[in-house]
Amino acid sequence: MINFYPVHVYVSNYRIYASLEKANFDSSHTKPIKSLFAVLNLKEIKAMKMKLFIYDLDINSFDKMQDAINDCQTQMNN
Repeated sequence: MINFYPVHVYVSNYRIYASLEKANFDSSHTKPIKSLFAVLNLKEIKAMKMKLFIYDLDINSFDKMQDAINDCQTQMNN
């Protein structure tokens, strides 16, 4: 069983970070930092905390946290 979680993440240079501070620290000034809500599984969240890069371009992203929560519930019930 895979557990999915809605999280607020920041994206810079195809790297996904758990916090804006990490994104600001590692980004170049020429690339904008995008804020979004994403649905990640536990393995991906652990990788973010270890500061590994995530190259999975199929990660679900949403403009609103409620949309991410709804997607989590759908995936958990499948």
